[in-house]
Amino acid sequence: MKDKVMISSVEWGCLIANLILSTGVLFVPSVTAGTAKQDAWLAGLLATGFGLGITLLLTALWRRLPDQNLIQAAEIILGKWPGRLVSLFYLWWLLHTTAAISQEFGDIVLIGFLPETPFIVIILVGIALSAYAVRSGLEVIARLNLVFLPLVISLLLLSHLLVINVMDGKNLLPVGETGLSNLVKGAIPTTAWLGELVVMWMFLPCLNQNHEVRTASLTGILVTGLLFVLTDLIVVAVFGPVQVASFVISTLNAARMIHIAASIERVEAFTLGIWVFGGVVKISLFYLAFVYGLAEWLKLRDYRPLVLPAGGLIVAMGMLNYRNIVELFHFAGKSWPVYSLLTVEVGLPVLMLLVALGRGIKAQPRGNGSEGTN
Repeated sequence: MKDKVMISSVEWGCLIANLILSTGVLFVPSVTAGTAKQDAWLAGLLATGFGLGITLLLTALWRRLPDQNLIQAAEIILGKWPGRLVSLFYLWWLLHTTAAISQEFGDIVLIGFLPETPFIVIILVGIALSAYAVRSGLEVIARLNLVFLPLVISLLLLSHLLVINVMDGKNLLPVGETGLSNLVKGAIPTTAWLGELVVMWMFLPCLNQNHEVRTASLTGILVTGLLFVLTDLIVVAVFGPVQVASFVISTLNAARMIHIAASIERVEAFTLGIWVFGGVVKISLFYLAFVYGLAEWLKLRDYRPLVLPAGGLIVAMGMLNYRNIVELFHFAGKSWPVYSLLTVEVGLPVLMLLVALGRGIKAQPRGNGSEGTN
C-alpha cells in the first residue's frame, strides 16, 4: 500500500463538499424543520458553526500526524491495542454508513426514476459503479468530482432560483420563535452530516499540500453549510415548515414545483440525475475509506483484493438494514446523528487530541518522501 497517490487541496475541499452535500441536501430540510420549524435556516447556520468547530478539532489532530491515516494515527496516539480497537470501531462505522448511503441511493433512484425496478438491481448497479471507482483509486474519484461538483452545485442553485415564484415569505415568520433549545436540536442532524468530514482522515497522507489541510477543509465545510442554509430557507418558504417536516425527500418535492413555460415539466428528473452522480461519489469515498482502513488494519500490501468482498457485504447490509425509506429516514434524522457525533466525529477525536497533547505530540510538517496510501 505504498503507491504514490496525491490530490491537491482544491480536490480535497471539493471531495468534502460532495461527500456531505450529495445526500444531505435531500434529507436535511425535512429533518431540521421537524424540530426548528420555520427557523430551520437558523438551525442550519448554527450547525455550520458547529461543523467548523469539528473541522478545527480534526485538523488539530491531522496537523500532528500529517503522514498517517486514521488507522495509523490511532495506534500512534493511543498505543497498539487501544488504537486497534478504536480503529475497528471506525471501520464498523464506515461499513454501516456505506450500507445506509447505498440504501439511500437505491431509494432515491426508485422513487425518482425507476419505481418498477427491483430494489436489489438498483443497489447492485450502484455498488458495481462504486467498486469500479474504488479500484481506480482516489485520484480518479477526485478528478471526476472536480469536473462534476460545479454542475451539481449549479443545478442545485438553479432549482432554487426556479421556485422563487412559488415562495411565500410568510412561511418563514415569525423569525426566532422556535427558541434556542429547538434550534440546537434542529442543528444536530446537519452537524452530524458536516461531521462526515472525518472520513477524509483515511486519505490524509494523499494530500500533496498538507499545510493547506485546515484552509481546504474549512472552505469545504463552510460552502456546504451555507448551501444547506439556503436549501432550508427555500424549501420552507415554498411549502411551510409543517409540510416540509412531513416529507422524506423535501428537496425533490421542491424540484417538482418547477415548470418552465407550458410544455417543459419533470425538470426534477434531470436534477435528480446529477444528484445520483453525487451519491455514487459519496458511496465510493466511504467504500474506499473502508477498504483502505481494513487493509491497513490487516497489514495488507494492497486494498484491491478487499473491494469485491466488501462490496458484497455492503449490498447485503443495504438490503437488510432498514425495511423502507421511512425507517431509514427516521434513523438518519434521530439515531444516526447522536451515534455519529458522540463517537467517531467528536467523542473519539477529542479523546485522541487530549492524549496527543498529554504525550506532547505537536503539530509538525510532513516528513520527506511521504507517500499516499493506495
